[in-house]
Amino acid sequence: SPVAATGDPLALYRLGYMYAEGVGVKKDRALAIDYLAKAQSRGAVAARDLLITQYQAVVQETDSSNGHADTYAALAALGDGDAQAVYGSYLLGGSYVAKNLEQAHQLLSSAAEQGDFRAMSNLGYMYATGTGVDKNDISAYEWYLQSAKLGFAPAQTALALHLERGVGVEANKAEAIRWYLNAASAGNPNALAKVGGFIADGSIQPPTPSEGVTSVALAAKRGDEDAMQWLKAAADSGVVSAQSSLAFLLLDSDDVIGSNDTGMAYLQQAAEANDAAAQLELARRYASGDGVDQSVVQAYQWANIAAMHGDNAAKSTRDALVQLLTPDELTAAQQQSSDWYRAYTQQSEEAAQ
Repeated sequence: SPVAATGDPLALYRLGYMYAEGVGVKKDRALAIDYLAKAQSRGAVAARDLLITQYQAVVQETDSSNGHADTYAALAALGDGDAQAVYGSYLLGGSYVAKNLEQAHQLLSSAAEQGDFRAMSNLGYMYATGTGVDKNDISAYEWYLQSAKLGFAPAQTALALHLERGVGVEANKAEAIRWYLNAASAGNPNALAKVGGFIADGSIQPPTPSEGVTSVALAAKRGDEDAMQWLKAAADSGVVSAQSSLAFLLLDSDDVIGSNDTGMAYLQQAAEANDAAAQLELARRYASGDGVDQSVVQAYQWANIAAMHGDNAAKSTRDALVQLLTPDELTAAQQQSSDWYRAYTQQSEEAAQ
């Protein structure tokens, strides 16, 4: 300690190491960081890597109301690529820290050179929108491409949009669809909606209609009329997931006259076809009298049937409804559930023969 007090870098490093590892003293991360940072600033090369691990431990092991901005800033200054990508994104969006586009570009460029796909994607955004840099569609495309190749779904979606529209690259619909599908397989909602639109216009043929419902429903929710018509055709042809998805879209819509009645009809069809989400929604509507005549018995019946799928929300709804039923009503509701399930099972077995 006396030698370290003189500013000796090796002594500072050794003290930092002792507090980091608990050698001869009680572990103290704050002291370890303090000594290691001083050692590193005075030229102790070995201090850098240990200092980085201490900062990383702070991020992993502690909560922060500011996204660990100070810690990421310190790590970024040490050249850590991950931290540069994170702190660069903070500076780009003004999250936790004041927006600083010049510094954001510097850090993101450094992180991208180290192979960070998030930084590459953010650079693509900066060049695509002219945020903090001169707008350059070609550079945007190239950065998105590098990030997309590393599997980053948001970059894949942005890249696909450039290919679809011919921005910064020659338009290539087939290649755009390939990237949209990649991003959609990772669950990216924007890509899923795009895939839904391509399914609706016939550019993509799903193996079965039911496999295209999720994407098409998302496209329809975003106002794609072709997607809405595709969904209706699938629902009318008996695709249960389409009936359920269309029901929820119509019931959530205040713009289309008669949408509530039509939505309730599709909801009933899907529930009768054993769709758990539709059954639970129907239970809730019977409980509140929303779109149907209020009936706690009917509400319990449908919640009980939905609960047979193992759905916890359905179980909670069913258990709450018990409190609103008389013993006779509960018996009747349970009997209706059993009768429905027995009839549905028999129908399914007959259909399979």
